Amino acid sequence: MKKGQTTLIIVLMIIVIILLVVIVLKPKITGNVIKEGEESQGTILNPINSNEEQKNYVGSVQINPPFYINAWKVGTTGIKLELMNTGGEPLKITKVFISNCGEVSTTSEQNIFSIPCLLSKGSVFTGNIKIEYSKIGSSVKLSSIGTISNIVE
Repeated sequence: MKKGQTTLIIVLMIIVIILLVVIVLKPKITGNVIKEGEESQGTILNPINSNEEQKNYVGSVQINPPFYINAWKVGTTGIKLELMNTGGEPLKITKVFISNCGEVSTTSEQNIFSIPCLLSKGSVFTGNIKIEYSKIGSSVKLSSIGTISNIVE
């Protein structure tokens, strides 16, 4: 084998390993493109019928960078989100919107948001999240989107 062929084989093996990891592990990268001025609609599913179904249900929440949702709760009076900034620079959140629930606007530098809405205990809530924000010192409005699904407590 020639010297260049060995390097090529090693590079191809690394690419194959990366592809296998991506295919096998299927990392959760979520989010839909929402055009400016368009609202994405989530759905409210039927109540879970038994305690066994409720015990086995695993809620989920995802948000695109630069945010991370550290904690969340879906209750009968609304949804509470604790957002963390993973972007490496200060950001100012101006609005948090959750479809089928509502929105909350803010001018303070908070990271816990309560979005009020009335939900039925025991049902599964599913909605889309949109966070509007800007970089400190900038007037350009940015947004990050995601989803939430959980049993209403």
